[in-house]
Amino acid sequence: MAEFDYKGFTQDELEALCNQEKILQYECKFTYWFSSVYSNYSSICKYGFFPESLHCNVSIEHSVPGADIDELPDVYLDHSAYCNLYFSKRSLELFKDHPKERVYPIISPMVLYRHQNKIEQTAEARGTVYYLSHSGPRYINSADYIDKLKSLPEEYQPVCLCLGHEDILKGGKHRIFLEAGIPVYTAGNIWDKRFGQRFYDILKNFKYAMGNEPGSFAYYAVEMGIPFSTYGLRDQYEAPDKIKEGEKTVDMSYPDFINRYNLFTGKPRDIITPEQLELTRDVTGLNGKCIGRLKMAQVLYTAYLARKSNSFINEIKKVWKKFLSK
Repeated sequence: MAEFDYKGFTQDELEALCNQEKILQYECKFTYWFSSVYSNYSSICKYGFFPESLHCNVSIEHSVPGADIDELPDVYLDHSAYCNLYFSKRSLELFKDHPKERVYPIISPMVLYRHQNKIEQTAEARGTVYYLSHSGPRYINSADYIDKLKSLPEEYQPVCLCLGHEDILKGGKHRIFLEAGIPVYTAGNIWDKRFGQRFYDILKNFKYAMGNEPGSFAYYAVEMGIPFSTYGLRDQYEAPDKIKEGEKTVDMSYPDFINRYNLFTGKPRDIITPEQLELTRDVTGLNGKCIGRLKMAQVLYTAYLARKSNSFINEIKKVWKKFLSK
């Protein structure tokens, strides 16, 4: 493997990694799109001894929620998948209000991927990977950000930016930072099954992680033993003071969002506090009782067979209806 050089990707490399036409897709079909992002399905299949080529008929919690909310968004429930595989403590609690929904507790598929592949921070790790929350910071004055990143003490240098694919394909933010000499990385398109590998191939080489707010990347860093802290301007979105959660919105002054933000703000940047670690374990499922590998296999195969059975019954109904119409 080539040595990590902290020079970032070129503009062409960044755009190619995010290009929808160049992604490595799963061979199977998905009943619900939640399961097809962030390499989630790969981790779950490996855990449950299930072939990736078979139809995915489960809904997998796609990432760490931005805040603990009062009710499940419609996007969590409005699907026809056989069951739900969820890991965040709050989401699992809220599913109790929907007793008709099948739900099984799991570990975050991203965290599961790291453990499955024994990925650790490298002994040579240095500098800081800085995350901008994806698809949100439309107002950010990039010149201010560049000055802030360059002004970090030597201990945190080099500082390299990591951007989400939409901010590269649609926002073009990478070009501004590249022109200013800030190295830029990306884990690529979230629909590419190699996303998890690319994400950790970047993160493991840094001593510190920072961001303008604690997105899912913060918890993946802390879980891996890499301190995360906020730095720079807080995000603003198209709808002032609101962040979208499915078809509902969460006010940016929502107590849990503020609590999470404050937990990573104004703290020493070189340590992980017990409170940060506890929250990380809660939101990634590490504090819960996740189902074992054999149970996961049972769930995945049952879900698959349930869909096959429904398809078979529907075909019989079509044939019978056609017969009766003669």
